[in-house]
Amino acid sequence: MNKKIISVALSTVTIVMMSGAFLAPVASAQTTDVASQIAALMAQIQALQSQLNAAKGVSSVASYNYTRSLTVGSKGADVTALQNMLIAAGDLNISAATTYFGPLTKAALAKWQSANSVSPASGYFGAISRAKVASMAAASGTTGTTTTGTTGTTVTTATSSASGMTVSVASDNPAATNVPINLSSTAVELIPVLKLNFSAGSSAVTVTGLNVTRTGLSADSDLSNVYLMKGNVVVATNLGISSGVINFSNGAGLFTVNANQTQEITVAISINSGLTAGGTYQFAVASASAITSNASAVSASFPITGNTMTGSLVSNLGGLQINNSSPATSSTSGLSINAGQKNYLVGQFTMVSQNQPIQVKSITLTQTGSVAPTNISNYALY
Repeated sequence: MNKKIISVALSTVTIVMMSGAFLAPVASAQTTDVASQIAALMAQIQALQSQLNAAKGVSSVASYNYTRSLTVGSKGADVTALQNMLIAAGDLNISAATTYFGPLTKAALAKWQSANSVSPASGYFGAISRAKVASMAAASGTTGTTTTGTTGTTVTTATSSASGMTVSVASDNPAATNVPINLSSTAVELIPVLKLNFSAGSSAVTVTGLNVTRTGLSADSDLSNVYLMKGNVVVATNLGISSGVINFSNGAGLFTVNANQTQEITVAISINSGLTAGGTYQFAVASASAITSNASAVSASFPITGNTMTGSLVSNLGGLQINNSSPATSSTSGLSINAGQKNYLVGQFTMVSQNQPIQVKSITLTQTGSVAPTNISNYALY
């Protein structure tokens, strides 16, 4: 029998009622007129460049450093970049990249290969296709410069065929408020402290690095972890903070902003227990150099700064403890399931509330193995 490996990860979203602490988002973000004008000019430049390329019969290919071959079943930021390229070329008819290389991506890639004289046009993204994409990106790249405006808006351009990107504070950025410090031995997890909007122009932009700076009457050691999140999904963590700077880096991409769309990214922290009350925490993106991407330009009113959070002691902080109790058949390599098998138990866990009643609003199960999502159906919780 054919076998596939399934690995299931669990994340939860909870609502916790806490005495003496609350989080309330407010609208607080603005961008300067100069930043808006620059972003509009960059969009016009990209549109004119696309028209010029079309007139010359040149394909527009976003610059991305592909380091592996891709085929049906592949997943990751490189698949997202490939899908965005195929969408822009008109070969992949989907609304947005999915990060999963499936039959539609294979067919679209074969069409692109045929149109760009890549042989064989089989829908396999190997060394020949990677070299073709690299050569096309290099042919359409431009020399970079740096310009600083008089109002504090910095625009940085780089050699890339990707469009420009605008960064700003999100409208639902967390307001200045008290944040809980647990008197017990457990750190308080995932406290949102800064929300950012990353907006791409006419082509997708992949962000591979982001430096976040901590300031305030506090110390690096106050934090047990710092996270980047897309909605409720953690996309990066950083356990190490040096001189107030938290560095997030992933050569394959921390996240991708699709063409003509905005991606909200949340910076969240975990505060260690046993601290004194009154410490303050503020987080910012200090300058354009704090953002690494393949964008042709990054515009913003730097520094992009969140509101000040103040530590407040809480003695009866509500919490939720999740304990793994996987089936006896599991192993470190996952579960082995025969194709066609039904009603198979793939995971078990218990949830224990602490100090207060806890309301669990959602549970997300993530399949990270080699099996295609379409090969699994009828998930059930009981």
